[in-house]
Formats: sequence, structure tokens, C-alpha cells
Amino acid sequence: MKKWLWVLLWASGVAAHPLRDGKLLVTYTSYSGQTAILMLDRQGEFHMVRSSRGEELLDPSWAPDGGIFYVAATGESSRLCWINASGEDERVVEEFAGGRASGPSPSPDGQHLLLTVVGKDGLPQLWLADGQGSGAHALGPKGAGDPAWSGDSQQFVAVLGENQLVVYDLEGRAVRSLHSGQEKLRTPAWSSDGRQLVVSRAYHLVDLEGRELTAGDATEANPTFDDQGRILFNRVSARELSVWSCEPDGKNPKLVVEYAGIQGAARLLWLSLRRIPTADH
Repeated sequence: MKKWLWVLLWASGVAAHPLRDGKLLVTYTSYSGQTAILMLDRQGEFHMVRSSRGEELLDPSWAPDGGIFYVAATGESSRLCWINASGEDERVVEEFAGGRASGPSPSPDGQHLLLTVVGKDGLPQLWLADGQGSGAHALGPKGAGDPAWSGDSQQFVAVLGENQLVVYDLEGRAVRSLHSGQEKLRTPAWSSDGRQLVVSRAYHLVDLEGRELTAGDATEANPTFDDQGRILFNRVSARELSVWSCEPDGKNPKLVVEYAGIQGAARLLWLSLRRIPTADH
């Protein structure tokens, strides 16, 4: 884990994405504007999937068939694309003229795909497609985005209006409001047992009551549940950039890895912890 993280740091912009069969998907942005999707294996070797200078390549995620979904964006328009892992076969699945798509998220059972599209009015809108990314259509109210699937693939949670957490069914109907406040929320993640959600606020675990687990002068964000039920999150301050884990009640915190001597950590874009399902503790 430490080897991977150190490799990822020394680029102008890097983000880590889902792990599958020991391979990590990585998006890279160079200072010259080139973007690329790469795979990083357990030996620390990079494998190029696709690169571009004319458009941004964003948010890769594993498709049910072993290929990769990603978003190719130019200006205010974007395309949902599929490419095989070797990069030899590629197709456009859906086009969003005048809309900025992000975060394609396949359901755990592989039958559906959710993504967020921001239109010309600046409001996010959830879109739902089948497992191959076809038949995408708008779902639920405008203002909802950043979805996370439940383990049974029958519901998902999304951030509505930046400060509400709402559970929706597959028809886009609100099933339950979990949290509402003045703070901005982002990157929710659902535990595998379906009993808890974790979401970025200043690090906030949302259950039936809502409890703040951590506080301090550092930013603690991008939480996710790992496959052992612990919560991973990154911690950024003027002095450090590190990854921690803790129990769901906030107890027994453990340092996973720390980047000593790193300054200006906010410009390092390796912050998508919710997209990495496990880490060494």
C-alpha cells in the first residue's frame, strides 16, 4: 500500500479509482494538460489504458464485463465511454451535449449504472442506465448527485442540495431522508451490511442520530468503509497528508500511511479514498 501511494504522489494531478483483481485504476493529469487512464498492479508497474490531450479523462470504474467505464469531457459537454482493460477496444456509450457527466457507478449486482450530470443551469441531475451504460435517463429531482449504492443494489443514497442525504429507490423516489443541515456534504459511502453510511462533512458518520467523530485543525475527508468494516479517510493539514482508519464508532484510530515533509498537500489530487475498497492496517 505504501509503495503505491508514494508512486501516485509525484504527478501534477493523480486520482485513485476502484481496485479489481489486484489492479488499481489511476487517472493522471500532467502539467502540460495531458490526461490518461492507467492501471497500477501490485508490483508497482503502470499499464497505459488511454491518454488524450484534447479532452479530460475522468472517473474510471470497472464495468461488469471487465472493461472500464469512464467520462471523456470537453468544455461543458461529455461522453460516457467504455474501453477494455488493454485499451484496444473502445466505444462511446452515451453522449451528454451541454452536460458535464461524472462518477459512473455500477451497482453491486452489475445490472445498473448511476452517474451525475451537471447541466447548463449548474444543477446536478442523477442519471440511471443499465449495466452496460445504455438507455441512460434522468432520475429523481434536480439538485441530487454523488450517489452511492446499497449492497443489495435496490436503493442508493445521494447528496441533495449539498446538505441533505436522501435514500432513493430505482424509480428515483425518495424513500427516506437521513440527514439535513447547514454543512456541505459529499462522497457518501455505504457499509457492506447496509446499516451505516459515512460521508464527508468535516468527517461525519451518519446513522439514525448523526454523530461527529473527529474534530481539529486538519481536514479529514473522503471516507469509505473497507472490506473489514473499518473506515478509511484522508487527513490534510498545513503539516501533513496521511491516511487513517478507525472503527465505525470513531474509536481505535490507526495511521495507515503518512507523507512526511509534503507541503501544499491540497494540490495533490490523490484524494478519492472512497474509491479504494481496502488497505493494509
